[in-house]
Amino acid sequence: MKRKLQKNCEKANGKIMNKVLAVLKERSMKAHELGRKQLSTIKIESSKAREALEYYVKNWDDITHPGILALACEAVGGKLETAIPMQAVMLLLSAAIDIHDDIIDQSKFKNGKPTVFGKFGKETALLIGDALFLKGFIFLYEQSNRFPSETMRKILSTIENSFCEFGNAHLREIDFKKKLEISPNEYLRILERKGATIEVHARIGAIIGRGSDKEIEAIGRYAKILGALIAIREDFIDIFEPVELQNRIKNKCLPLPVLYTFDNPKVKETICALGSSPKNPEKLTEKLVKIVFEDKNAQKLIKIMEAFSEEALSSIDQLKMKKRLKHKLHLLIQGTLEDI
Repeated sequence: MKRKLQKNCEKANGKIMNKVLAVLKERSMKAHELGRKQLSTIKIESSKAREALEYYVKNWDDITHPGILALACEAVGGKLETAIPMQAVMLLLSAAIDIHDDIIDQSKFKNGKPTVFGKFGKETALLIGDALFLKGFIFLYEQSNRFPSETMRKILSTIENSFCEFGNAHLREIDFKKKLEISPNEYLRILERKGATIEVHARIGAIIGRGSDKEIEAIGRYAKILGALIAIREDFIDIFEPVELQNRIKNKCLPLPVLYTFDNPKVKETICALGSSPKNPEKLTEKLVKIVFEDKNAQKLIKIMEAFSEEALSSIDQLKMKKRLKHKLHLLIQGTLEDI
């Protein structure tokens, strides 16, 4: 996903969100250290490309994906130390996807900072993303002697299936670019499928934690719903950001809450004004926020999120795990609904 859960946590400043941040960060620090060590071995002659990689690493703060992987491993009785190398592998692969997504989405800024694409251009960003993919898969191969062959087969199959589902969701999303008349239910299904980026980390965590097939499936289902909830939450957040909202109007799909209210003529009028690069996008954005959050259809979307959350929680409640771990998994779901 292009934006990570912790960015939403920081903006919301909610009590649940702050707890979520702490849980994820605690379980991600060592993986980031290992990931940075792996990147330091990449030989880059181009000063521009080297600067671009250093810039990405400096701002590399994805704690969501490695945190989920670690929690899933612990939930089935595994140890955090076992998860760290695979956390680093997936950090590298997720970073590559993140950079490539920014190119596809034409996202020059994210969370108030230039992206690698925005700062260094398309060609450099593409090559840095390729380098991260290559390093990630090489490091994955180097982990093959740490696990039984059957475990590695499951890991590779999980990565392939999840990345294919995520990729197909993005391809479908590309078909919808710059189109205003999109079925919100169809776009919701795309966001559900994009939840595969969270799902793959949870499944791998449960696999290396030696979970049973039942545990892996339950945690995988939980994580896929969590991924969908994060994606929907991000769409709510985007409505508040004039620059991101304008980029979505011009280069991407409209945020899901807007699509749910698009039969409202005031919404269409405001979107068209934003798309024509107004002098005061902040004021128009404020107007759109007010319209969307007062619309009954947007409330339907919140009800859908609540139903998703119940399904996710019931998926893991059937599993035996320590209460403190189950509580942390509950917090992640509750955090996606906070302050919406």
